[in-house]
Amino acid sequence: MLPDGTTLHLNIKRGDVANRIFTVGDLHRAWKLSRFFDKPETCVKVVSTRTFRTFTGTFRGVPVTLVATGMGTAMMDFVVREIR
Repeated sequence: MLPDGTTLHLNIKRGDVANRIFTVGDLHRAWKLSRFFDKPETCVKVVSTRTFRTFTGTFRGVPVTLVATGMGTAMMDFVVREIR
């Protein structure tokens, strides 16, 4: 955790992520999928300095988060540890 309450790799803080989380490796795939949110223009987008992208919005009224992890098990490890 950084002093401002954000996580080191994902740049998210408490409340930025929904309980339902989907992950994809490719940023462009995440961006395309986020367009299926109920209101894609108002979804919360968090960009980290470490190439992670997080999109949070609703799909059919259900809060969801979509994370672009990049490639590799190390990247997925960062996501799992920091998003919980």
